Amino acid sequence: TRIVVTGDLDDEGIAGLADAPVDGYGVGTNLVTGLGQPTAGFVYKLVAIAGDDGVVRPVAKRSLGKATVGGRKWAWRAWLDAAPDDHEGPAAPPGPVLADIVGGSAEPPTPGARLLQAPVVERGRVVPRPSLEARRAAHLASRAELGPAGVLVTVRR
Repeated sequence: TRIVVTGDLDDEGIAGLADAPVDGYGVGTNLVTGLGQPTAGFVYKLVAIAGDDGVVRPVAKRSLGKATVGGRKWAWRAWLDAAPDDHEGPAAPPGPVLADIVGGSAEPPTPGARLLQAPVVERGRVVPRPSLEARRAAHLASRAELGPAGVLVTVRR
């Protein structure tokens, strides 16, 4: 097995791992952004592209072990009567369960579902962000939604 270490590495980070049994290093972030610049701590995957004809076509990654489903996705949170057999996450107790439902439809997957995504940029302009107080209130509401059991499952459709 080869060991490859990644995650915002730079020359100092690699030097600090000199005695570790590492076969390779991933330094993409610092090569692209430059040292000392802020970076986003997530992975971006292209899911669709518009052709010259204006038609948007899904794009999927087909690499072994990294395959993705092409096309835009929507994430919803909803109460379900029960966790589906193919849910991801912790073992769900019998009865209603809070679920994050991820799928390719902009239509709510079930009555009462709320969209989890919020626009950040529209038509090239940054969308105004909610106030700190509004974000705190939304966070507290999300935590309260979980209830005392704190069980949240994920469903892909």
